[in-house]
Amino acid sequence: MLIHRYIIIFVLTINISWGQTTFQGMNPNIGVIGDFSYQIHSNDVDLDRGFQFSEVEISFRMVLDPYARADFFIAVVPPEEAVELEEGFITLLSLPYSFQARVGHFRPSFGKFNLTHPPETPLATLPLFLGNFFGEEGLAATGVSLSALIPNPWDLYIEWNIDILNGEELASFKDNAPEDFLYLLHLKNFFDVSENHSIEFGLSTMMTKSDASGHETRLYGADFIYRWKPLIFGRYRSFTLQSETIISRKEVENQNINSFGWFLFLQYQFSKRWFAGSLYDYSGLPTSGDDVERRISAILSFWPSEFQTIKLQLQKSERNFSTPRSFISVYFQWTFIIGAHGAHKF
Repeated sequence: MLIHRYIIIFVLTINISWGQTTFQGMNPNIGVIGDFSYQIHSNDVDLDRGFQFSEVEISFRMVLDPYARADFFIAVVPPEEAVELEEGFITLLSLPYSFQARVGHFRPSFGKFNLTHPPETPLATLPLFLGNFFGEEGLAATGVSLSALIPNPWDLYIEWNIDILNGEELASFKDNAPEDFLYLLHLKNFFDVSENHSIEFGLSTMMTKSDASGHETRLYGADFIYRWKPLIFGRYRSFTLQSETIISRKEVENQNINSFGWFLFLQYQFSKRWFAGSLYDYSGLPTSGDDVERRISAILSFWPSEFQTIKLQLQKSERNFSTPRSFISVYFQWTFIIGAHGAHKF
């Protein structure tokens, strides 16, 4: 059945591409992102090994009219023999009072890192807390989102958004009922310190019922990014410092489970196509206040062009649950883009 799905997707893509020659304005921009990797691990840890074609993501993006835009991302996952809707939503651009809204299945704005699809992140593996608290590929859910800019006397970029989502399939909320929505509030702030320096920081909170008994789970998050990019003398120099924190408070019978996670990521561009980075990563589990794991990674990235990225990541992991308690991993990842692919939110 899976090969039949591949064929259908391929035929549809060819037909739409062929139609672009005569109906260019009626067809969406189409792109394909491939994620090919090789990974090895020490100490017989229970993780994938060898060559992996982890994912092929097909994107369909189009401005419907002056009032709406469509973004759809379909993921073909060979290891799982699955075709999944990564994201599929309509953005309403011109609501009253300068509001915008998203309707569909999308990645909510809890923090910053979660907004980028896994193949396009600067890491070969996601930060631990995204997998532990939200699932293998981070946080994505079906619902609605409303956002707007906040006027202020300093003329700064300050944006708020409120999301109402289905939460029963997420790792932190998997025991709640389908009618128990997940509520998310995010505040984003961005400003230029100077023409070479910028800072972005945000605050997030999310809550829902933990189970059918009415217990609640609340998540609190903070994200911070500092960017340095010289405009005149350092065309091929840049530096990024990024950090995110999550705090989980989960009510269960006769007790509350408090857990915590955070990461710190540094990346320096030292030539036209080369980047060096490091990551410190720590996370608890939403179902335990005692179980924790941590990683430290070194990453070297090479960009042959804007359509390819090659990463080599050396990673040491430690945890106080399961065996082995400590192991080393090496990831080699090649990500490539075919066709059109729009930029993610800055």
